[in-house]
Amino acid sequence: TAPYNFVNTVVFAVVAIAAAWGVLRILQLLRVKVDWELGKSLVPFILFGGVVRALVDAQVLPRAVNVAGVTAYPFVTPVIYILVFLFFITSLTAALLLSRRGVAFHFSLRVIGVAALLLSLLPLSPLFKNFTLLALIAVISIAGLALLEACRRVTRTNYSGLAFLAAGGQLVDGAATFTGISFAGYFEQHV
Repeated sequence: TAPYNFVNTVVFAVVAIAAAWGVLRILQLLRVKVDWELGKSLVPFILFGGVVRALVDAQVLPRAVNVAGVTAYPFVTPVIYILVFLFFITSLTAALLLSRRGVAFHFSLRVIGVAALLLSLLPLSPLFKNFTLLALIAVISIAGLALLEACRRVTRTNYSGLAFLAAGGQLVDGAATFTGISFAGYFEQHV
């Protein structure tokens, strides 16, 4: 297993915050508006990262790769984030270039993301046997989003679609982790 501990987890978090700031600066320099449309365009890439990580758990992709005596973990945290980021930046660049030729920027970015997501799901499809657990993840996620929306209405708090999207992503991740640990024999790997 990858050696996760408190120290390297804190370092990963600090690097992730710095990377998020760097991504924001890159988007600003490229004059890409950070809004709901971009958020929707990011969803397939976020799901793609999760599916690639699931491919490791399903033993379709290797957890560790040994190159010249050095062991690397390319498909687990934190390197998977770097690989997905590099793929996203490449896709973003392609979408920007296509937009100069008249193809809608968000459309082409979503098409690339959805294509990658669907291709990454192909190796997992024959492994799907327990749709009850998938339904449980969906029910927990939807219930959490409904509760979040109810709280928003009661407190009359307004938040952006991006905030709702971020909360939804965390709910799905938490529901999948809970379901996997509780019912599918998985275990938590992070502190």
